[in-house]
Parts: sequence; C-alpha cells; structure tokens
Amino acid sequence: MAAAFWKQRVQKPAYSPAGPFLAYTLSMPSVVDIGTLIDRSPKIRNGRPCIAGTGVSVMRIAGWHNLGLTPEEIAANFGHLTLAQVHAALAYYHSNREEIDSDIAAEDLAAERLLKQTT
Repeated sequence: MAAAFWKQRVQKPAYSPAGPFLAYTLSMPSVVDIGTLIDRSPKIRNGRPCIAGTGVSVMRIAGWHNLGLTPEEIAANFGHLTLAQVHAALAYYHSNREEIDSDIAAEDLAAERLLKQTT
C-alpha cells in the first residue's frame, strides 16, 4: 500500500538536464497556513471570528464542542467544513476562551429574553 502511495506522488520529467540521470520530483500536497483559517469581518456575524469563507462562527463550533460533540462529528454535520477547519476553530476558542464564552453567554441571555417575550 505504501508503494502505491509513493508511485502516485513521484513524477518522472520528460527531459532531464542532468543527462543520463533521471531527476525525480516529489509532488507534495499544498501547505495551509493555519493562521488563514479563522477570519473576522464586521459584515459577517457582527465581527465575530468565523471559519474563513464560511460564515460559521467559532462560537458555534465551540458550542457544539461544549455539548460533547467531537471535532469529527462537528465536521460531519457540516458537509462543507474540513476537520482542519474545525480544529482551527477549536484552537482559536481555547486560545481566546474568555471572549468566546462571553459571546455564548450573551447569546444565551438574548435567547432567554426573547423566549420570555413570546410566552
């Protein structure tokens, strides 16, 4: 199985300036700068941190995590989120826990007030 993995990634060039020695190159998957996975924009979710390009807030990911969902379960619930994006959101949450927990508490309070108004 490992041999098949490497066969797919080793590319033989059509011409090699090295003469009779063939130069082989290894194609590597693209590298993602994890600092680009979380973004803030005043136009999206009132400037709350979100997974870049999705509109899914870190607060939402943290809320599901706090309910006991694993990162794999969270990613599975969103077909468009990768596991790396979920882990980036959780890393942001754990690094900025006070900010995100404060946002969660404020949203819970607003929901309670709204519920009281409608009943």
